[in-house]
Amino acid sequence: MLQRFDPHGRKGVDTPMAVQSGKIQSRLHTEKKETEIPYRQAIGSLLYLQNGTRPDISYATNVLSRRQACYTMSDWKAVLRVFKYLRATVNYGLTLSGKTDTIECYVDASLGTHDE
Repeated sequence: MLQRFDPHGRKGVDTPMAVQSGKIQSRLHTEKKETEIPYRQAIGSLLYLQNGTRPDISYATNVLSRRQACYTMSDWKAVLRVFKYLRATVNYGLTLSGKTDTIECYVDASLGTHDE
């Protein structure tokens, strides 16, 4: 997957999404829509990873998947950032053993804070 969407092996990043990426979508409507980039295929690959072993990219994948109907070059750069994050954290993952351990989950969620 990294060979397909990040073949140049760019330097990795520490976070899957830039801090302001979720809020700049409204101004991106003025950009030209891109048609020659594999945006939907990349989002599908990220969804596969997110559901399988990489829940840490869930938020970024969710935000980026909202733009599939009208993606721009800025959206594509944000997708490439997720792949750069995956390259930097290639050894991260979710592994469950056959034991019957309990899973503890802590969530810091907010309701209705999105501008959309």
